[in-house]
Amino acid sequence: MMPLYAVLLSVGSVRIEQYFDGNDFRSLKSRIGKVAIPVLYVIGSLPLLPLALPILPVDQLISYTSKMGVNAGIRTNSVNIGILPNWTAHRFGWDDMMKEIASVYNSVPVDDRSRTGILTGNYCQASAVHIYREKYSLPEPISTHGWFYFQALRNHEFKLAYVTIGISHDMLKELFSKVEQRGMFSNPYCQPDQNNLPVCFCTGPKCDIKRRWLIDRHIDPKFSRYIDENGVIKAIAYFHALKKLDPSTLLFTERQINLLGYEYLSNGRIEEAIALFDLNVEE
Repeated sequence: MMPLYAVLLSVGSVRIEQYFDGNDFRSLKSRIGKVAIPVLYVIGSLPLLPLALPILPVDQLISYTSKMGVNAGIRTNSVNIGILPNWTAHRFGWDDMMKEIASVYNSVPVDDRSRTGILTGNYCQASAVHIYREKYSLPEPISTHGWFYFQALRNHEFKLAYVTIGISHDMLKELFSKVEQRGMFSNPYCQPDQNNLPVCFCTGPKCDIKRRWLIDRHIDPKFSRYIDENGVIKAIAYFHALKKLDPSTLLFTERQINLLGYEYLSNGRIEEAIALFDLNVEE
């Protein structure tokens, strides 16, 4: 919510100026007010300045924020907080992360690097690669998180192998036949949920990665319509027929079918809910 204060300050400043313009500027009260308000604002802002700008060394910043509580009373999300406020902690560790990723990427034989990409779990990790990729001679990253999801679909040629960070081992095993941990990123100052992340080298895609990308956020539209128009039982039979023709057919993720099954369950459609859960177990 912090950026909203810029709007509030702008609106408040206009109102204050209107007030002074409506009074005799030559009066002592008006002259004092036009000086006092900016001075009070600056003085009142000074204690929070180290939280907004990187003006203190990190050890001093840790000591400073600990006196007010790590987040200084400003809560920005529900994730675990480390020794720094999360908006500050996100600035740390990028270079260390990139050294680990680059080390794994450069361990790939030169002839295979053109077929190797970088896949990250969220936009923070993808941003680190995006910013430092030229320094370390790395390709543009892909991620299903944020803007990078759409950028991958627009510009990226999906690869046969990936260096990954920030993705669970279970998810990697779902996507690739071979998953090797070759590095580990850690940094004492970064966010706890961004710390101690394995860096893996993954080969042998089990599915069409681009197809998996397309359905990451929504069930395949045609399959979703088929469910609506013909019901769950017929839709599952339709899916099985497609799989028989093409074993690589991919129309949904585990989470999507799980949520759909619970939706049917909550509506009392027990038989269809069980059929959907069975389909998930089967897949």
